[in-house]
Amino acid sequence: MSGRPRAVDKAAVLQVIHDTVTVSPSELAKSLNVARATVHRRMKEIKQEEIDQALGIITEGELKPAEMEWDLFRRFPEVKKYIETLQYVRKNTATYARKRVRMLHRVCVLLKKKPAALTPKMAVDLLIRIRKKEVKIGEYDFRMGMRIWFGFRGISSAHLTNLGLEADNKGEDRSHLKFSREHRAAIMQQMETMTQRNWADGRITIPFADDQYSAAAMRFLPKFLYYTGTRIGREENDNKTGALNVLWENVDAQKSMVIITVVDKGKKGGITWFKQLMGKAKEDFDAFRHVISTLKLPIRMFPFKVGLIRAFFKAAYREAGIPQKLWS
Repeated sequence: MSGRPRAVDKAAVLQVIHDTVTVSPSELAKSLNVARATVHRRMKEIKQEEIDQALGIITEGELKPAEMEWDLFRRFPEVKKYIETLQYVRKNTATYARKRVRMLHRVCVLLKKKPAALTPKMAVDLLIRIRKKEVKIGEYDFRMGMRIWFGFRGISSAHLTNLGLEADNKGEDRSHLKFSREHRAAIMQQMETMTQRNWADGRITIPFADDQYSAAAMRFLPKFLYYTGTRIGREENDNKTGALNVLWENVDAQKSMVIITVVDKGKKGGITWFKQLMGKAKEDFDAFRHVISTLKLPIRMFPFKVGLIRAFFKAAYREAGIPQKLWS
């Protein structure tokens, strides 16, 4: 079919945002059957408040007694879409999806709010009550359940972390040990020191970072890992998943946020995630882009080998004095 590109107005874009529960221009363009540039132009005309409303983030609604029943609750359109996304888009097991939806149901019943009416502020207020032992809900499962639900609704993980809905746990399992803000600041400072050392007194601490671009990427990498919750990757996958697989062609820089497509985790070769950088995360990304603005961009944002990066991180952990049980 030839002719002029199909015209798309703000209302059409907002309707698709509402129906698909996404703000990814690539996904919106596919749904609207138009060029991504067309969606970009319309997105610039839409206020963040309108996008939030389309996502249902600020919707009001009391949960009626009948709607508190599990069988009726899971039939809410947004809950059905949530289950489909967890199971068929992100390829989680049915058991995992049920666990997350059950937590959402429990919170909605407790607060007497419909799923679309929940806000991060409500979750933070409830978290305070949980920590005071006023509400008998497991704190870790609650925080993870809320992070995944709000992430599905389009709210960035960095924003949720800043509010207090963090992803860590105080258990003894290594994957759940607490990596504090102080630890994070120490490791980032140590990596900065080791990166600068590359050109001081002939001492090379990063043999694979021998140019300006690599040095800038090394400074941004730990921040990217923190902001997006992405793994470095696995050597056996040859950089096919994780942070070291991020391609510059999959970076969508907008006025209020940056959306980066990442393939990470998953038992069948990885799941496609749309990582949102907002606020401080976007500021750090913009600073990184400014530093490399005059340099030739490689195909991958972080053009490093997994094994060398892991060795570098371990050396930085040791020199920063981070307890080995947190990273070994």
